Amino acid sequence: MEPKDVTLGSRGEGEQPEQNQKRGRLLVVDDDEGPRKSLQLLFQDHYEVILAASGRQALEALGIGPVDVAVLDLRMPDMSGIELLGHIREKYPEVEVIILTGYESLETARQAIRLGARDYFSKPFDLTAMRAAVAAAMERRQIAAERQHGGQEVVELEKSIHIYRTQMEAARQRGDLYAAVLHDLNNPLTFVTGSLELLQEEIANADFLVGHDLDRVRNMLVEIRRHALACAGIAHRYLRLIRSEAQGDSRALVNMVLSDLSMLLARHRSRGSNALEIVPLENDAVVCMNDIELLQVLLNLTVNALEATPAPHHVTVRAAVLPDALDLSGFKDEPGHCFINREGFVNRPPLIRLDVEDNGPGIAPENLGRVFEPHYTTKGGRAGAGMGLFIVRSLVTAAGGALSLTSNPGQGTRFSVFLRSA
Repeated sequence: MEPKDVTLGSRGEGEQPEQNQKRGRLLVVDDDEGPRKSLQLLFQDHYEVILAASGRQALEALGIGPVDVAVLDLRMPDMSGIELLGHIREKYPEVEVIILTGYESLETARQAIRLGARDYFSKPFDLTAMRAAVAAAMERRQIAAERQHGGQEVVELEKSIHIYRTQMEAARQRGDLYAAVLHDLNNPLTFVTGSLELLQEEIANADFLVGHDLDRVRNMLVEIRRHALACAGIAHRYLRLIRSEAQGDSRALVNMVLSDLSMLLARHRSRGSNALEIVPLENDAVVCMNDIELLQVLLNLTVNALEATPAPHHVTVRAAVLPDALDLSGFKDEPGHCFINREGFVNRPPLIRLDVEDNGPGIAPENLGRVFEPHYTTKGGRAGAGMGLFIVRSLVTAAGGALSLTSNPGQGTRFSVFLRSA
């Protein structure tokens, strides 16, 4: 007997909805009560099952609320499954569709597939195969929803980034050094938007996503969301600094800045096949330099180290707390070593030491004293405009800190920044 109304949200007797987990919604459309009830019993423990005895009832159900997967009988009196599939594709293209029929023909199967049906079953259907087909369709629908949600996050993020880019341009016109670090946020943002486009194309072109392909897509979505949120957090924090323009309280949490550095360099063009290790403090500490300037110093030094050679190499960024003042007699300007801001250095403990070290080719002795000069570079046409280390020197000395550089050809390079701990 045909039910008079659409049956919504069917569950097993006495069953309670799963807590803290959204149930997928499965629409079963069949004018025969037997298959409807069979599919309800088969799936009611896993999904919210909606029953419809005709194409008209199915469209009413689709108009009431979202549906993830629909199982359609092919031959029904008021509207065929193929006609219903056409309406679904026109109005609800996100719904995954499986065709079920007792009158299989090659032409109807081809037509159903052309209209976007995910699978095609003949009655009586195999329970295991039907379970697998519905589960795979639900997973595909979930991936599409996650992709759409990720895209919405990026749209919101882009609105925020539009504000920061406007600020960045104004800062650049004033010659403000803040423009450089905000510019580097474009690297993870480019990854976010580019990955979403690739993901959308991959899902659109794939007929089926299971196993490793599904896991890979899910992992990519997680990484996209993590980068988007991290970018937003950094942009908002540094925009507040720029808008306030209050430099009286120049302090930064070392480990937080190191975390920002790690995120910004995760997709940076200089990473390539190089290994990057960032070693934070065991217990976070406050340093006498504001966040954006400390990040700029570490970013310039680390990118400089990553670009030391086109050959794969290792770069380490390490932070340490020094309980005592530096013995400056141990830091001499000699071949392979130089010390910056000896006279202006506020050598008052405790101090924070930040090392950026690479195992690249090192710096020739004749170039060691010139690397902090503006527009000086040893990279030729590979990268750089020769301003990175000059900016580092300017920021560190302005904060009352000191710089130590140790390098010899074939032995790598180490930059050490010394700053007062607040």
